Amino acid sequence: TDLEAGDVVTSAASPHCGVAGADGRPGQGGAAADDRDVVQFSAPIYFVEEDEGVVQVDVMRLGAHRGAVRVRYETVAASAADGVQFEAAAGELRMDAGQSEASLRIRIFAAPHWAPTLEFKIRLFSPEGCTLGLFLHTCRVKVIDNNVFPSDAFESEIKRGLVGIESINSAGLMLEFMRLMWNTRGVAWRTVLTLVLDHTQSVYLYIMLNLTVYLADVLFAERPQTVQFLPGIETSLLVPGDRIGTARLLGVLCFAPLLIVQAWEYAKVVIDLKGTIRNFIRSSLFRTYLNYDDLSRSAVKASDMQDAILYDIGVVTEGYTSVVNLGKIIGRLAVITAFTLQENPAGAMWIVLSMPTVMLAFAIYRGKVFMQASNLEDEKHLDFTRFVNDVCASYHLVSEYKQRPLVNDAFWAKLQALTQARIPKGFVETNNSYFPKMLGPLCTGLYIATAAPSVLAGSLSLGTFVATSGIFCAICDSFQGVYEMLMALSAVVGPL
Repeated sequence: TDLEAGDVVTSAASPHCGVAGADGRPGQGGAAADDRDVVQFSAPIYFVEEDEGVVQVDVMRLGAHRGAVRVRYETVAASAADGVQFEAAAGELRMDAGQSEASLRIRIFAAPHWAPTLEFKIRLFSPEGCTLGLFLHTCRVKVIDNNVFPSDAFESEIKRGLVGIESINSAGLMLEFMRLMWNTRGVAWRTVLTLVLDHTQSVYLYIMLNLTVYLADVLFAERPQTVQFLPGIETSLLVPGDRIGTARLLGVLCFAPLLIVQAWEYAKVVIDLKGTIRNFIRSSLFRTYLNYDDLSRSAVKASDMQDAILYDIGVVTEGYTSVVNLGKIIGRLAVITAFTLQENPAGAMWIVLSMPTVMLAFAIYRGKVFMQASNLEDEKHLDFTRFVNDVCASYHLVSEYKQRPLVNDAFWAKLQALTQARIPKGFVETNNSYFPKMLGPLCTGLYIATAAPSVLAGSLSLGTFVATSGIFCAICDSFQGVYEMLMALSAVVGPL
């Protein structure tokens, strides 16, 4: 226990370590043809639980054990990362005359969050006075994670099986999943960058709202006023005394910011936050499945595994990215609120504040209805997928026992059940999507009816009136994003 990572542990020679392998080749358990001893690992794979803190890897020497031999070693990162799952080690291993074994100790780190079983390699190279085994010059170390997915917060429920899992609070489950993704390599910085740069669209919205005011109150006004094109900066004609030059400059300002917005959208494709999360979950699930014992593997249908890899993981990934997109929606609503406070706080603020409140309450209520309809469709989809997989796997029985008509009838019945399950979900989606489309024109009409007298009286500028009238559509567009986020989160719970 006093040894450090990378230290070498030696043992005395064994009188039986020079037995040749069945094929007599070096590295397969026998001595080399030139009588030099063979040095190799004692096993191709070693296992260690992360909370053990260290793994001991044995190196064996086969041959006559005459004289000292040396060999260098180093760790090589694979799915396990240096500094995350293990501490990199490298050095020289020496065995004196008569010594048959030596051991390496590699430090293992216990991760605070869940991970699949990961592995790294240790390789031997640069032998002196010996030769390396043909295959066992490299071994793999599998680091077994002791945490539960997605967090140890649900360890007791998960140990109770399916009943316990179904009792887990949906919001808490999603929150722990978000934390796990945040701690996944490469996700945190992509998330932060996306949250920050998504606000380029909010900046563009602010420019366009002020541009609408500017056109009516400055550029086309009989007596140009001054407006705050930027917060705190009073602006008249951008090109003093030249309306045509100002109009041309405004044309550039209307188009140029879109180039920045488009450049960021291209960058998001390269950054690929969604792909990073999706690939992590897929590879983790696949690694976990490959490390199942026979009993666990037999309990999981191949169709369930395929459905999880190809469909469920996409749904779960959408849940995370939907929450990230909420930052963009909040930015748009902040811009709208700031503009209203700046231009028309008394006439429109009550509508600007009440619309999101009403729409959020509607989305939360309808989210439960959507979840019920979505779960029904998911159940029928899974049943249909299992049926198709079972028929394909046992087609020879269907053919030999002349059961094609019966199987066709069963297929049609399950297909019809899936189709019928999709109808309630379609009704819910249609009703939900039309709510903001109806609320936007309603609020616009209320604003026109209440604010028009102020415009006619001269207390409210025409530009502010026109720009504010368009705000309600922008709020409805933002709500549509919130609604889609809530629907995505509702759909996540089952697959997660």
